[in-house]
Amino acid sequence: MKKKIFKIILFFVLLIVVSVLIFEIAFRLGNADIFISLLGNLSFLGFKESFDSLFIGLLVFSFLIAILIYCCAMKLIKKNNLK
Repeated sequence: MKKKIFKIILFFVLLIVVSVLIFEIAFRLGNADIFISLLGNLSFLGFKESFDSLFIGLLVFSFLIAILIYCCAMKLIKKNNLK
């Protein structure tokens, strides 16, 4: 039971950290016009050229990166436990 709670907490912490980093990178280092034009190019996926679409896109991107980091962390933990 403790392992499942640890995994859930780990995933949410990773999601928060990755989301903050992605949004900081997007809004500090990038220009909003670049991201809005990118959304215009991704219109075939259903994105519109608006701030809401940018927010949702960055959130989905953060979620995917958090899942990737979570899976890598779980494999690393299992690998270290086997030794």
